[in-house]
Amino acid sequence: DILSKFQGKTRDILSRVICKCITTLPFIEIVEICNCDLDAEFMEIFVEYLQEYYTLRGRDARITILSLQSNPIIDKGMIELCKLIRMNNKCLTTIKLQNN
Repeated sequence: DILSKFQGKTRDILSRVICKCITTLPFIEIVEICNCDLDAEFMEIFVEYLQEYYTLRGRDARITILSLQSNPIIDKGMIELCKLIRMNNKCLTTIKLQNN
């Protein structure tokens, strides 16, 4: 729950670094970020990076599962996630959101 230790610009930069790392790892298939204090602001950034990832990689995209359980994502974050779902990329088959 490293994100909870930072606020403002520092948290924004850390969020962007985390998202960039996730979306540039060449063989990552499962992204599990559970109980990490992900909030709506993080989801905005994360979805932005994932949309770019799926658009640029197309059929070569590998991330199939997003496990985001036990995070305070709230409605605004879920609305951001809906943008990713609307893309309907065939690679992304599972999004786990229990206890959010």
